[in-house]
Amino acid sequence: MEKETDRLIIKNGVLVTPFERLPQKVLFLRNGIIERIINNSEFEYYPREIKEKYRVIDAGGNYISPGFIDIHCHGAVNIDAATGPYQPWADYNLRHGTTGFLPTFWNMKLETLIKACARISRFMKEQESGSRVLGINSEGPYINPELGAQSKQNAIIPRYEDYSRIIEASGGNLKIMTVSSEVEGYEELVKYLRLHGVLVALGYCSASTPRIERELELGLTHIDHIFDCFSGPGPVERGVKAAGIEEDLLVCDQLMAEVIADKKGVHVAPAWLKILVRCKGVENIILVSDSRDIAGNPPGEYILQDGLKAYIEEGRDVVRLASGDLAGCAMSMNEAVKNMVSHTGISLEESVMMATHNPAKALGISHKKGELKQGMDADLAIFDKDLDIKMVIQGGRMCVDNVI
Repeated sequence: MEKETDRLIIKNGVLVTPFERLPQKVLFLRNGIIERIINNSEFEYYPREIKEKYRVIDAGGNYISPGFIDIHCHGAVNIDAATGPYQPWADYNLRHGTTGFLPTFWNMKLETLIKACARISRFMKEQESGSRVLGINSEGPYINPELGAQSKQNAIIPRYEDYSRIIEASGGNLKIMTVSSEVEGYEELVKYLRLHGVLVALGYCSASTPRIERELELGLTHIDHIFDCFSGPGPVERGVKAAGIEEDLLVCDQLMAEVIADKKGVHVAPAWLKILVRCKGVENIILVSDSRDIAGNPPGEYILQDGLKAYIEEGRDVVRLASGDLAGCAMSMNEAVKNMVSHTGISLEESVMMATHNPAKALGISHKKGELKQGMDADLAIFDKDLDIKMVIQGGRMCVDNVI
């Protein structure tokens, strides 16, 4: 039975589709789907008997985009991907315009990972509200332990009896796994993951340049937060600029690249972000938050869920360990979109594309999410010129209202 809450009209908004910017538009939402899009002028003459069947919301000239999709986030509001509970985290993401996300594991013990896969899969079946968990992302355990702020003792060699258990425990919900190309048994692992529909991201790699053609043949799909956790190129002749893994990846057109665009350009300097845009093009870049469990907290010192001491500095949105090493972010996706525009000068539409259509394309769900057009899922973020979220619509229903 269709309910009144299943019908919404949103008028006076500027649509960021994200392929173009369309002012003075009206969205009709019905049963969780975008039913139609018309001009404000056309809406004025729309039959009253039709209008009365919908709840009308005035967007007040604010921007309306598809809801953000975060494919790489480790936690927030003191909740970790491995342990949950996931509902408060899902609510936090939704308040920041993220309507879908992949809880992302850090490099943890195999048994902990397997239990976490089962835990998230159960939550996905039961979830009724908040940003939708679209699957699971796992950084490790098959990565180079010498790179990044990951737990070294938990990195292991791929064995069929182990990774087959991970797949089984996830119930088909493992969507992405990051692996290092130098680990023993890498090729067999990648083949198995791709056979079971898991996207494979290259990350935490040493200086030896990967065999790109072979990587692509195996089914490598994208790059785990590029410019982070890849070691530099080896020494070359004096005065000659060296090239390494990331340079090869930058010019590989077949691979999409995740990137972390924090406020101060700590993870990736603005110049590198500009180079990334020029090399990959806006259609092949995916913005990710890389948020840790202390995201959503004020600046200060904390203990991460994996037991490590960490802190957030005043005026910054990165997480650092007590040693000073980077350990992820404390930003949300709307902030990532804002930062990317600020650092590179790309348009709002292009940055929004990196947070909506591109991750949906990577996950194979761009036929229903990540774009504003008739027939697509009615997952929307409404925000002002400062990217502050004013309202969030998910499944055609108003879930967040920060008063427009």
